[in-house]
Amino acid sequence: MADCKMRVGVAIAFALVLLAAAPPALASEPLYATYLGGSAFEDIGFVERGPDEGTIIVGSTQSADFPGTRPVPGRGGGTDVFVTSYDRQGRLVFSVVMGGERADHPTVCRVGRDGSVTVLGITYSRDFPTRNPHQKKHRGQDEGFVFRLDARGELVYSTFLGTKGLDEIRLLEVDDDGYAYIAGSTDSNGKGYRTTRGALSRHFNTRLPSDYPGPDGVFTKLDPTGKAVTSTYISGRHQDYVSSLHVLSDGGVILIGRTSSDNFVTINPQQPEDEHPYDTFIVRLDGSGQLVYSRLFGGSKTDEPGWSAVGDDGSAVILGFTRSLDLPVVNAFQASIDYPWSYVAKYDGAGTLVYATYLGGISPQSGDDAFHVDAAGNTYIKGLVGSGAWASFPLVAAFDATPAGYSEASLTKIAPNGACVFSTWIGGSDADGIAEMHVGDDGIVTLVGVTHSPDFPTAGEENRSFGGGRDVFVMRVDQVGDLLFSTLLGGEGGDELVDATVSASGEVFVLGSTEADDFPVTSNSFPRGRNREGFVAKIDGRGRLAFSVLLGANVTNGESTARVLARADGGALVASTIDIFGASELHQVDPLASGDNGQDDSMAIVLGPEGRMLLSTYLGGSSSDRLRSVRVSESGAAVVVLHTTSPNMLVREAPQAAFGGLADQYLISFGP
Repeated sequence: MADCKMRVGVAIAFALVLLAAAPPALASEPLYATYLGGSAFEDIGFVERGPDEGTIIVGSTQSADFPGTRPVPGRGGGTDVFVTSYDRQGRLVFSVVMGGERADHPTVCRVGRDGSVTVLGITYSRDFPTRNPHQKKHRGQDEGFVFRLDARGELVYSTFLGTKGLDEIRLLEVDDDGYAYIAGSTDSNGKGYRTTRGALSRHFNTRLPSDYPGPDGVFTKLDPTGKAVTSTYISGRHQDYVSSLHVLSDGGVILIGRTSSDNFVTINPQQPEDEHPYDTFIVRLDGSGQLVYSRLFGGSKTDEPGWSAVGDDGSAVILGFTRSLDLPVVNAFQASIDYPWSYVAKYDGAGTLVYATYLGGISPQSGDDAFHVDAAGNTYIKGLVGSGAWASFPLVAAFDATPAGYSEASLTKIAPNGACVFSTWIGGSDADGIAEMHVGDDGIVTLVGVTHSPDFPTAGEENRSFGGGRDVFVMRVDQVGDLLFSTLLGGEGGDELVDATVSASGEVFVLGSTEADDFPVTSNSFPRGRNREGFVAKIDGRGRLAFSVLLGANVTNGESTARVLARADGGALVASTIDIFGASELHQVDPLASGDNGQDDSMAIVLGPEGRMLLSTYLGGSSSDRLRSVRVSESGAAVVVLHTTSPNMLVREAPQAAFGGLADQYLISFGP
């Protein structure tokens, strides 16, 4: 399933730029360029790949004249939800608007293998359109909804999902057969969540004083037509939150969350009956919603999950946070601790605790890559440890065993049976932090981050020395924790890391900015401009600098996305909003636009395998044009997402040739 994550903005529109994979085929003349939008505001929700490398867009619109190709099921006013699909050539496949008289917003979407689109969201509209509903009526002030469109844009089903109280139903997954799995929490203050006969629990269970309301967890599974397979509470008598939803290959699910209930579903006898602290729960249901197992994990203080992953065999690994000194550890490499912080626990497919261990002092760094479980069941955790917690951090087969700065980065690998393969510091005498962690199929770990340490550990054929101030580092660690290489990238001034990616062949691409006159560049780079400007560097699989080139204009990660992505030919695609304050001019090659024309512009750059610029262009018009996301398909086509308020964008072969007003979406394609 394509994974869509909500990015909400105001007065947003966006552009899609399709770039050919092979350098000789690049051309600056657009194949098509078109607006999409109405006379009011549009908000970006999600941009996902559709069938045959098309593009599916989900968002919110306040435009009564937003273009649609299907009969509009509901369009009552306020803010409505739109779903728009384009094929690879930019032709409009369908555009559907769903909404009622008040505000309606998408929060999650999933695109099916067949091109169907399932959207979960929140509505304040009592007249939000329904079809084949599991729940016919709007019950509360804000209500969950879920609807499904087929690949042609026809509405298959649409249903309310919620209670008279406050609903936090934000988790959605869809399997390859079109079944939708939905989970969250509700305080069910009044009319309860709609459940099915034979459900695990059919009634709201929280029993707390009115000044201390407590939610219950909920879970619903809908078949491809919208009929409920199962719908149930996941709860006890106190507060219960579902925070993670994992779909299994047999149609069952694993739900993970936190509870303060002393009678949660099926109590684990190891747990104390204490209603005040939170425990982590893990519940497995089969394809019909029947309970396979329910477990609690925790001690006498608060314990809750952070990240989780589920294997093909139904095993589940949880990285969580703890304040308990009495966790029920099993096969632990760190069985006790003076200052609790994090824990790692693994359950097998039957709910048996394989291992549970403290991971002392570590604060797992945020982001989707903070925690990774590979296909073999090994767990990798990047972290940050403050100086006050150094004594609690476990060191195993460490290549850096001496903390020196006031905060230290760390990397830990745990085997499937709970043994610690390695656990090491990463840093020098000043502050160090890991921004990106990538684990290859071979178990080799690549780390990219920033260091202020002049004695940061380096190794390999080309272990570049510290430039000064703040440098970027690229490091690679093998399966047993040995350092394969570690190299620095920077000059005497401050150097910022904006984004990094690792290609399928193991090359590391780094996007950043520098103000250093002596920043290392290769011979194919344009000359240094003025003030701070962007750079792109490629580190090969042995840690050597393959190329490093300056971009002229600065790149920013502020309110927009800035990305570097690997291309199949060994080159890179770069897209960013340009920081216009103190920035030099973008080095342009075969440009689409001649200059920075408006309040802010975005840009797109294609680099060949040796770092030569094949294409470098501004993307924008006379007003604001800001990047939101960029993706590269398997064939090498790229999708760059902007929002624009510019009425004078270039149009070619346009389904919508004119700017709608206020803010529109804008799509542009160029290639062979």
